[in-house]
Amino acid sequence: MVVARLRSLAPRAKGQSDDDLTLEGVSREVLQAIEDAVVPGSPANPFATPFLQARNYLYWRLLLDTGARRGEGRHAKAEDISYSTRRFRIRVSKTVPRTVPIGPQTAEAFDRFINEHWAHLPRAARGRGYLFTDEKGVHLSLRSCNRIFERIRQHVPGVPAFLAPHTLRRTWNDSFSERVDAMPPGQRLSEKQENEMRNRHQGWSKKSSMGSRYSKRHIRREADRIAEEMASNIAGPKED
Repeated sequence: MVVARLRSLAPRAKGQSDDDLTLEGVSREVLQAIEDAVVPGSPANPFATPFLQARNYLYWRLLLDTGARRGEGRHAKAEDISYSTRRFRIRVSKTVPRTVPIGPQTAEAFDRFINEHWAHLPRAARGRGYLFTDEKGVHLSLRSCNRIFERIRQHVPGVPAFLAPHTLRRTWNDSFSERVDAMPPGQRLSEKQENEMRNRHQGWSKKSSMGSRYSKRHIRREADRIAEEMASNIAGPKED
């Protein structure tokens, strides 16, 4: 009874540390290696047919540009992407539907896929409108979306074992933090503005704590980087 009482009074450790590995993204070097491999026509492309190469490249680019969840990308319809305005309308989301920007490479990948492949799907498939289907027009499952990234992990050297569709969501947040840090002092966002913008783009509610979690992680990483630079210059060996 005494032991049980002492255990009940002992301070509890927090279940989640500051070093939240569940938020880990990938480096620019890894992203470039994947981009070079999965662009249609690449000799290193791990996907067999021109259709699969074009479809999977578009899915990769869409998630990379927007940080969308795998299901949000999977439910994209051809009408949800605007080539002229470079916008992706996320209609189906487990949180907040929204419209987000895409880059010129992604817009071009969409245009090529539509004209060269999607337009030749069976009429019934085109009528349903789903962008990501197999070559017969059957809408991809979430498991099929995962397999795209499994194949990338297997065939592209240097890709970490944790790469998955959601990893690009984390990577987008890393890039957003870096971009905010690089803003001139007079244009720098406040912490509140940064979190509001991040929550809006990623489909979290205005009251969500997810934006601040990513901000906090970025601050920790920057603090570690600066501390490492200091440690390499403090109390180093003196020259004779």
